[in-house]
Amino acid sequence: MLVAPPPCPSALPPTACGASRSRAVVPSGLLDTLARVPDPYGPRGVRYQLATLLAFGVCAMTTAGHNSLVAIAEWARRCDQEVLARPGCPFDPFTGRYRAPGERTLRDAFAKVDPAALTAAGFARLTALTSPAARPLSPDGVPEREQRRAHRAAVLAPDPVRPRRRAFAVDGKCLRGAVRADGSRMFVLTAVRHDDALTAALREICDPQPAIVFVGGREAYETLQSDPALASRIYIRLEILAMIEDEILKTVPDSHPVWRGVDEALLKRIDTQYALGSFREWVKVTKHVLKGMEYFGADQVDDRIVDWALARC
Repeated sequence: MLVAPPPCPSALPPTACGASRSRAVVPSGLLDTLARVPDPYGPRGVRYQLATLLAFGVCAMTTAGHNSLVAIAEWARRCDQEVLARPGCPFDPFTGRYRAPGERTLRDAFAKVDPAALTAAGFARLTALTSPAARPLSPDGVPEREQRRAHRAAVLAPDPVRPRRRAFAVDGKCLRGAVRADGSRMFVLTAVRHDDALTAALREICDPQPAIVFVGGREAYETLQSDPALASRIYIRLEILAMIEDEILKTVPDSHPVWRGVDEALLKRIDTQYALGSFREWVKVTKHVLKGMEYFGADQVDDRIVDWALARC
């Protein structure tokens, strides 16, 4: 049976007894953040708090070579008593020492922990540690560098700067050594952002063969087909063709209120002259038509506004 340490056990070093032990406790930060992860165990008979076991994994993996549960357990076994007291390891009054978690304890805890909740807690901790660098501010409170950059962009670009599209890589993985209570393997689906390699999502999936819908142009399909490893993963390809005239007359007025009540001949002229049945091109035309109506002060789309918009597409 493991209990809390007595006020001043004689077998402990000075840093682990009485008032000195309060100074050895980890300050609010990592343990408080890891405590937000739901504990899959019941409150009775628990020797190690889940936050304590997760903290050992975080601390051990920050050093080189400790990338497995066996290495984490060996790292914990080599810790001295003061280090074991900091994350909240249980104290054994019979031996007068704090006990380090073993490999089976760590493996069982990491196999049952919610990966999404653990990832969210890790991001919250890293966000709290990252503080924005102090930069000079203008009188209105805007950073001077950002103000100069915005002014330069407004002068050089007459139209608003189009935001860059973000690309994500989605992949499914099987967690090696992790099993559920029924003995089945555990699979997770991750989404990683391309520009900064940030894990945007991490979810456990029940079906080991999830379906991913990939939307792209003809060049994207040809790129996938050029790689045998990627081509073997394509289950079906559905090509979205250009809209015909009847579909344009029905879909375009429903896509935006600006096209409702517009003459069908004008819609046909826009499609023949520019859009060519592509809904993506119709979105561009709609954006410039709205700008043209604001520029001319009109409340209805006419040939003058359409010519002004097509000249800027």
